[in-house]
Amino acid sequence: MINNTSFVETEFLMKIYGPVSNPSILIGGHEYSLNIEVDSGEYLTIDSRDKTIKLTHGTGEIDNCFKYRNKESYIFEKIPSGNSPVLWNGEFALDANSGID
Repeated sequence: MINNTSFVETEFLMKIYGPVSNPSILIGGHEYSLNIEVDSGEYLTIDSRDKTIKLTHGTGEIDNCFKYRNKESYIFEKIPSGNSPVLWNGEFALDANSGID
């Protein structure tokens, strides 16, 4: 579960840790997914406020991965107010925070 304590939908910061192929997460029934390979020691950061998707390599190098988003489901959809179930296959680690500052 992710808890948005605000009375309105809010921005989020999500990190997806590799290794994973084509990660997909459902939050409150909305799909957030990418068509990309993330290796061990790398992570993706999705920032809904800045509308960015970045891959950080183990070396610290950062790549823009906006083009790898699933274009059929808006990846920057804000997190709804209240508690929302977070569902994914559990094959990769995930951090998701609503109400980023």
